[in-house]
Amino acid sequence: MTHNGTFSPMTTLAGPVSDLVVASDGRTAYAASAERGTVVIADLATGKSRVLARMPAASGRPRSCTLDAAGRLWVALKNGWSVARIDELGEIAERLPVPVPNPTGLCFGGEDGRTLYVTTARIGLDRFDLSNAPLSGQCLRFVE
Repeated sequence: MTHNGTFSPMTTLAGPVSDLVVASDGRTAYAASAERGTVVIADLATGKSRVLARMPAASGRPRSCTLDAAGRLWVALKNGWSVARIDELGEIAERLPVPVPNPTGLCFGGEDGRTLYVTTARIGLDRFDLSNAPLSGQCLRFVE
């Protein structure tokens, strides 16, 4: 939104976006697309964007994203039973397993900003999945 209360486009992203996060510099944005299995990086000053990472379906699909205090990108991997940190080359630099198939949302918080909170999905899972992942539908907390 501009200073006079109107909205103006900053970039165009091809395809559906399941989550978006803007870096603290206000210049860079990351968009996760679970449908396409991609993470896009956009320069909001120039309006240019490109695919940063493509996730194979077997690894899980990027459902949501967040940035940690160091500005590193993290994604929740739908059907991937994990959360991953993506490096500047678009590669998985770190992977944290979670006890549920579908992590849905991510954010860092806590007193020092180093606690990772992960929301998870329960709806849409069958009885077998629920019996193997009873924490589905809960908010999880990972402390470094």
